[in-house]
Amino acid sequence: MTVFGYTLAILGVLFGGCLSAWAILMGFQSLFPRRSEYAQRAIIEHPWRWTLVGLIVWFTFGLFGLILIQLPNPIAKLIGTLWMSAITAFTAVGASGLIQLLGSRLREKDPAMSEYGSQSRAGLILVSSGLLPFVGWFAIVPLLLAMGLGAGIRAVFTRAPQNAPASPKLEFGA
Repeated sequence: MTVFGYTLAILGVLFGGCLSAWAILMGFQSLFPRRSEYAQRAIIEHPWRWTLVGLIVWFTFGLFGLILIQLPNPIAKLIGTLWMSAITAFTAVGASGLIQLLGSRLREKDPAMSEYGSQSRAGLILVSSGLLPFVGWFAIVPLLLAMGLGAGIRAVFTRAPQNAPASPKLEFGA
């Protein structure tokens, strides 16, 4: 392959990864709005606490999952893959709360912006911030992932208030 071919391959992987990350975040935010609100509240109230929780969970449970994936046993690889998929799902729930927070702040700047438009732009901002070489790769992305994982854990394990009225719309993962 030529140098031009390698360049196009790298650009394709970067744009494809960014597009799929944005789609996952928007999907989780749309499918689980109540859990996203819980994650948003966790990030607003104690951002550094949940970032620290995310780092601790990643270095304990995440490394355990990576070790399982590296074992030659196919059952261990399957368990490790499912384990890491669960951690990724928790992170996506927490990052969807971060999208809601950033989207609401974008709407404060431009009140004419729709809710979906502001959240879509917020997702784009979060995903594209990881493209910045070195600072984005080694500072912004790990910090956002740790915050998302910690807030996602809090959001998933938070119980809904008992006195909340029944919602007439169908919601997944309530």
